[in-house]
Amino acid sequence: MTFVRFVVAILLLCFGFVSISTAGVPTRNKPDAEAGKDIWMQSCWQCHGRGAKGDGPAASALAKPVPSIKGLVTSETMPEFIATVREGRGAMPGYGDVLTKRDAKRVLIYVQTLDKPQKKKGGKNKAGPNKGRKSKAKGKKAPKGKVDLPPRPPKGEE
Repeated sequence: MTFVRFVVAILLLCFGFVSISTAGVPTRNKPDAEAGKDIWMQSCWQCHGRGAKGDGPAASALAKPVPSIKGLVTSETMPEFIATVREGRGAMPGYGDVLTKRDAKRVLIYVQTLDKPQKKKGGKNKAGPNKGRKSKAKGKKAPKGKVDLPPRPPKGEE
């Protein structure tokens, strides 16, 4: 029984030292846009909508329409939008008691990402590589579908 107590005491000491030694190690913070998305999904999308167009599910219950902010957040307008998020405006309540200026900016950085075209997974264009491109030969559009390329020469004859 004494041996078991001894082993348990050693294990507790080891785990205690591990937790103490890792207590001060900083963790990696999320990028601003990712942290902003988390806040947006928690507090903003219900009225503003997932795409910041003012079409969230709660918007229809409000007396005044929720304005679209898509495309409006720029580096020049950022300070005004931060103040709006924190202090409120019109029917929108302020969130200054729960969001820091930094968090408000993170939300707006996320909103800016909604303005950028989203890449499709895999990065491939469904239309194909020649869709909409002009042929160099005569200024005509490239033919639809696959383009017949000359066969590759056998290895060693290149």
